[in-house]
Amino acid sequence: ARFNCTIGHYCPEETVLPVECPVGYYMNETGAEVCTICDSGYYCIEGQIAINDTVKCDEGYFCPEGSSGPQQEPCPGGFWTGIRGTTGVDSGDNSCASCTEGFYCPPGSASELDCPAGSYCPAESSEPLPCPAGKFGDSENLASSSDCTTCTDGYYCEAEGLLDVSGPCDAGFYCNSTERDNIVPNPPLSICPVGHHCEQGSTTPARCAE
Repeated sequence: ARFNCTIGHYCPEETVLPVECPVGYYMNETGAEVCTICDSGYYCIEGQIAINDTVKCDEGYFCPEGSSGPQQEPCPGGFWTGIRGTTGVDSGDNSCASCTEGFYCPPGSASELDCPAGSYCPAESSEPLPCPAGKFGDSENLASSSDCTTCTDGYYCEAEGLLDVSGPCDAGFYCNSTERDNIVPNPPLSICPVGHHCEQGSTTPARCAE
Protein backbone atom coordinates (compact mmCIF):
# COMPACT_ATOMS: atom_id res chain seq x y z
CA ALA A 1 0.00 0.00 0.00
CA ARG A 2 1.17 3.52 -0.77
CA PHE A 3 1.52 6.03 2.05
CA ASN A 4 1.95 9.80 2.28
CA CYS A 5 5.51 10.64 3.44
CA THR A 6 5.36 12.44 6.83
CA ILE A 7 6.90 15.81 7.75
CA GLY A 8 10.52 15.62 8.89
CA HIS A 9 11.02 12.74 6.47
CA TYR A 10 11.55 12.06 2.79
CA CYS A 11 10.58 9.10 0.66
CA PRO A 12 12.74 8.25 -2.34
CA GLU A 13 11.14 6.14 -5.04
CA GLU A 14 10.35 2.57 -3.96
CA THR A 15 10.84 3.44 -0.27
CA VAL A 16 9.09 1.06 2.12
CA LEU A 17 9.18 3.42 5.14
CA PRO A 18 9.76 7.21 5.49
CA VAL A 19 13.41 8.20 6.00
CA GLU A 20 14.27 10.92 8.56
CA CYS A 21 15.81 14.07 7.12
CA PRO A 22 19.52 14.08 8.04
CA VAL A 23 21.14 16.80 10.15
CA GLY A 24 21.43 20.06 8.26
CA TYR A 25 18.12 19.45 6.44
CA TYR A 26 14.40 19.71 7.22
CA MET A 27 11.00 19.05 5.68
CA ASN A 28 7.84 20.87 6.72
CA GLU A 29 5.48 19.25 4.18
CA THR A 30 4.21 15.76 3.56
CA GLY A 31 4.95 13.72 0.47
CA ALA A 32 8.53 14.91 -0.03
CA GLU A 33 11.02 12.98 -2.16
CA VAL A 34 13.98 15.07 -0.87
CA CYS A 35 14.58 17.23 2.20
CA THR A 36 15.34 20.96 2.10
CA ILE A 37 18.74 22.26 3.22
CA CYS A 38 18.62 24.21 6.48
CA ASP A 39 18.45 28.01 6.06
CA SER A 40 21.47 30.12 7.06
CA GLY A 41 21.13 31.49 10.60
CA TYR A 42 19.42 28.28 11.75
CA TYR A 43 20.40 24.69 12.51
CA CYS A 44 18.55 21.47 11.80
CA ILE A 45 18.74 18.25 13.80
CA GLU A 46 17.77 14.86 12.41
CA GLY A 47 14.09 14.73 11.44
CA GLN A 48 13.67 18.54 11.64
CA ILE A 49 10.11 19.57 10.73
CA ALA A 50 10.29 23.40 10.78
CA ILE A 51 12.52 26.48 10.80
CA ASN A 52 11.64 28.86 13.65
CA ASP A 53 13.10 30.85 16.58
CA THR A 54 13.79 27.68 18.59
CA VAL A 55 16.51 26.62 16.13
CA LYS A 56 18.31 29.93 15.68
CA CYS A 57 22.11 29.97 15.96
CA ASP A 58 23.48 31.02 19.41
CA GLU A 59 24.92 34.44 20.23
CA GLY A 60 28.65 34.57 19.44
CA TYR A 61 28.25 32.03 16.62
CA PHE A 62 27.01 31.90 13.05
CA CYS A 63 25.25 29.17 11.10
CA PRO A 64 25.84 28.88 7.36
CA GLU A 65 23.33 27.05 5.18
CA GLY A 66 23.07 23.39 6.17
CA SER A 67 24.16 23.82 9.81
CA SER A 68 23.55 21.02 12.30
CA GLY A 69 24.00 22.72 15.71
CA PRO A 70 23.48 26.06 17.53
CA GLN A 71 27.23 26.72 17.75
CA GLN A 72 28.13 25.65 14.23
CA GLU A 73 30.90 28.22 13.68
CA PRO A 74 32.24 30.70 16.27
CA CYS A 75 32.59 34.31 15.22
CA PRO A 76 36.35 34.51 14.58
CA GLY A 77 38.68 36.49 16.80
CA GLY A 78 38.14 40.22 16.27
CA PHE A 79 34.42 39.77 15.53
CA TRP A 80 31.30 39.35 17.65
CA THR A 81 27.51 39.03 17.54
CA GLY A 82 25.02 39.66 20.32
CA ILE A 83 22.02 38.28 18.44
CA ARG A 84 20.78 34.80 17.65
CA GLY A 85 20.43 33.67 14.06
CA THR A 86 23.66 35.17 12.69
CA THR A 87 24.42 33.97 9.17
CA GLY A 88 28.08 34.81 8.44
CA VAL A 89 31.06 37.11 9.06
CA ASP A 90 31.24 40.81 8.14
CA SER A 91 28.77 40.31 5.31
CA GLY A 92 26.21 43.00 6.15
CA ASP A 93 23.15 42.74 8.36
CA ASN A 94 22.76 39.68 10.56
CA SER A 95 26.48 38.79 10.50
CA CYS A 96 29.38 38.75 12.97
CA ALA A 97 30.51 42.39 13.24
CA SER A 98 34.00 43.84 13.52
CA CYS A 99 35.20 44.51 17.06
CA THR A 100 35.42 48.27 17.71
CA GLU A 101 38.80 49.88 18.46
CA GLY A 102 39.39 50.10 22.20
CA PHE A 103 37.74 46.69 22.66
CA TYR A 104 38.71 43.07 21.96
CA CYS A 105 36.73 40.01 20.94
CA PRO A 106 38.05 36.44 21.41
CA PRO A 107 36.58 33.74 19.14
CA GLY A 108 32.88 33.09 19.93
CA SER A 109 32.28 36.53 21.47
CA ALA A 110 28.70 37.58 22.20
CA SER A 111 29.85 41.08 23.27
CA GLU A 112 32.82 43.42 22.99
CA LEU A 113 35.22 43.39 25.96
CA ASP A 114 36.88 46.53 27.32
CA CYS A 115 40.57 46.74 26.47
CA PRO A 116 42.25 46.62 29.92
CA ALA A 117 44.61 49.25 31.29
CA GLY A 118 48.22 48.62 30.27
CA SER A 119 47.08 47.49 26.82
CA TYR A 120 45.70 48.80 23.55
CA CYS A 121 43.25 47.27 21.08
CA PRO A 122 43.02 48.32 17.42
CA ALA A 123 39.81 47.52 15.52
CA GLU A 124 39.20 43.75 15.05
CA SER A 125 41.46 42.78 17.97
CA SER A 126 41.08 39.23 19.27
CA GLU A 127 43.18 39.97 22.36
CA PRO A 128 44.75 43.05 23.99
CA LEU A 129 48.25 44.15 22.96
CA PRO A 130 50.57 45.39 25.73
CA CYS A 131 51.73 49.00 25.78
CA PRO A 132 55.41 48.91 24.75
CA ALA A 133 58.33 49.43 27.10
CA GLY A 134 58.96 53.14 27.57
CA LYS A 135 55.22 53.77 27.89
CA PHE A 136 52.37 52.89 30.24
CA GLY A 137 48.58 52.67 29.98
CA ASP A 138 46.68 54.00 32.98
CA SER A 139 43.20 53.82 31.46
CA GLU A 140 40.99 51.32 29.62
CA ASN A 141 39.86 51.30 25.99
CA LEU A 142 43.07 52.54 24.37
CA ALA A 143 43.02 51.99 20.61
CA SER A 144 46.69 52.21 19.55
CA SER A 145 50.21 52.24 20.97
CA SER A 146 50.26 56.01 20.45
CA ASP A 147 47.42 56.22 22.98
CA CYS A 148 49.73 54.71 25.64
CA THR A 149 51.34 57.43 27.77
CA THR A 150 55.03 58.18 27.23
CA CYS A 151 57.01 57.48 30.41
CA THR A 152 57.13 60.51 32.69
CA ASP A 153 60.40 62.46 32.58
CA GLY A 154 62.64 61.51 35.49
CA TYR A 155 61.17 58.00 35.59
CA TYR A 156 61.63 54.78 33.63
CA CYS A 157 59.16 52.22 32.23
CA GLU A 158 61.10 49.00 31.67
CA ALA A 159 58.43 46.41 30.82
CA GLU A 160 55.52 45.96 28.44
CA GLY A 161 51.97 46.31 29.69
CA LEU A 162 52.65 48.73 32.57
CA LEU A 163 49.82 50.53 34.35
CA ASP A 164 52.21 53.19 35.70
CA VAL A 165 55.92 54.10 35.70
CA SER A 166 58.38 51.51 37.04
CA GLY A 167 60.21 54.00 39.29
CA PRO A 168 62.51 57.03 39.37
CA CYS A 169 65.70 57.22 37.33
CA ASP A 170 68.86 56.26 39.30
CA ALA A 171 71.08 58.90 40.86
CA GLY A 172 73.97 59.65 38.50
CA PHE A 173 71.71 59.40 35.45
CA TYR A 174 68.91 61.42 33.93
CA CYS A 175 65.75 60.29 32.11
CA ASN A 176 64.32 62.58 29.47
CA SER A 177 61.77 61.15 27.04
CA THR A 178 62.40 63.88 24.44
CA GLU A 179 65.93 62.52 23.94
CA ARG A 180 65.35 58.74 24.15
CA ASP A 181 62.98 56.14 25.55
CA ASN A 182 62.96 55.91 29.33
CA ILE A 183 63.24 52.13 29.53
CA VAL A 184 65.92 51.54 32.19
CA PRO A 185 66.78 53.41 35.43
CA ASN A 186 70.41 53.91 34.37
CA PRO A 187 70.42 54.67 30.61
CA PRO A 188 74.01 54.36 29.33
CA LEU A 189 73.59 57.34 27.00
CA SER A 190 72.28 59.51 29.83
CA ILE A 191 75.11 59.34 32.37
CA CYS A 192 75.46 62.57 34.27
CA PRO A 193 78.30 64.53 32.56
CA VAL A 194 81.39 65.91 34.24
CA GLY A 195 80.72 69.12 36.11
CA HIS A 196 77.06 68.22 36.72
CA HIS A 197 75.09 66.24 39.27
CA CYS A 198 71.97 64.14 38.82
CA GLU A 199 69.90 63.21 41.84
CA GLN A 200 67.43 60.31 41.75
CA GLY A 201 64.59 61.14 39.38
CA SER A 202 66.53 63.78 37.43
CA THR A 203 65.18 64.90 34.07
CA THR A 204 68.28 66.87 33.06
CA PRO A 205 71.79 67.29 34.50
CA ALA A 206 72.24 70.15 36.98
CA ARG A 207 75.49 72.15 36.88
CA CYS A 208 77.66 71.81 39.97
CA ALA A 209 78.20 74.98 42.03
CA GLU A 210 81.55 76.65 41.43
